[in-house]
Amino acid sequence: MARAIDLNEHQLDELLTPAWFERHFRFRNVLREVPLGAYRFDRLASDADGRLVVVELKTDAHLRTLGQLLVYRHAVAKHARSRQVRALLLTTYLDKNVVEVVDQLRSVIDIELKVCKDDPHDPDGLVPVDPRAAGPQVWYQDEVGKHRDLPLPLKEGQGVPVEAMPELSGYLGVVANPEALTSVEWQHLVKDVWAGRYGSG
Repeated sequence: MARAIDLNEHQLDELLTPAWFERHFRFRNVLREVPLGAYRFDRLASDADGRLVVVELKTDAHLRTLGQLLVYRHAVAKHARSRQVRALLLTTYLDKNVVEVVDQLRSVIDIELKVCKDDPHDPDGLVPVDPRAAGPQVWYQDEVGKHRDLPLPLKEGQGVPVEAMPELSGYLGVVANPEALTSVEWQHLVKDVWAGRYGSG
């Protein structure tokens, strides 16, 4: 089986069977590809307490994921005439900014984030873990844009090197202390990169 970090969305979808959801989340009545008007939920299930759970699957730290999940949860809650609806994101990569935003929303909305990691002891070879235990599969997208740009595997706690951002390395190479750049300097950086003034060579 492919490693979690190499899975595409179709492969992840095939792996996450009803038995997998029951084993890891105690979900029942797991339905796949559930349509609701223009929406299509990757999974719709009920948890051990009988609450509906709308599940979104991702294999990329897509910037629109959180908004999509919030809208899906709202739509299910509206049609089910219930506020007791959970939202669950299962992904192989995640933006730390999304984790921080969800932490701020916890008192208002029931939304859960899990990152799929390899586990040879699991029958399907895949387990959901808290984003804080997911290592380099979770990072700040305002520092490195896409997971394909990450120098995986990073060591635990290691920062992202400038070399992971080749389009900016030419600019940052002339900055004595890149971490100290002000917001105005970052605005100039972006304009300079767009104008092609700094290359990666």
